[in-house]
Amino acid sequence: MAEKTEEVGNELFEDVAALTGLPREQITVELTRILKDVGSTPENVTMDELRQATAMLLIEVMNGEAEK
Repeated sequence: MAEKTEEVGNELFEDVAALTGLPREQITVELTRILKDVGSTPENVTMDELRQATAMLLIEVMNGEAEK
């Protein structure tokens, strides 16, 4: 089984949220919700978890499933 990658935490989470170009409050809520679904939080997220959550959010947005 692969080892858990290093936690990148809240700083990277905030950077990714800002880089989406979406309203800050909305993207933070959505990414936090998805991170919770994959068993993580913005404070202790790993790069892989954040990558997975961002991809899941993109799919939801493209399918019109993201919370409004």
